[in-house]
Amino acid sequence: MTSHRVPKTRLENRRQRVRLTSEAARREVLIAPVLLEIADITQAIVNTQLATELIALDQWVELNDPILYGAITTGDIWQFGSFARHEQRITQDTMLYRVLTDLSQLMQILVGILQAE
Repeated sequence: MTSHRVPKTRLENRRQRVRLTSEAARREVLIAPVLLEIADITQAIVNTQLATELIALDQWVELNDPILYGAITTGDIWQFGSFARHEQRITQDTMLYRVLTDLSQLMQILVGILQAE
């Protein structure tokens, strides 16, 4: 698979020019360019926040971990996913975990992710 990436230097330059003190700033400066690049490459409509953030994280971090884990949450509801870096494959859990109802499962997932490192 050909690796298509938003040039890291472009993201670094944008990051230096904008204070990323809010979620909106991070989304617009870092995540949106990655999302638009993916849409251009795949000619698809990409609307998955978790997938986009994992791909953006892959561009930004300098870890050697083969899999990046992520979550999106409203505070009460959580959803998880992973990004296999070498294969450039996103896996998103279809389950939604509620803090009170699914607290045991939610905690097991979070602990499992942290222990995988």
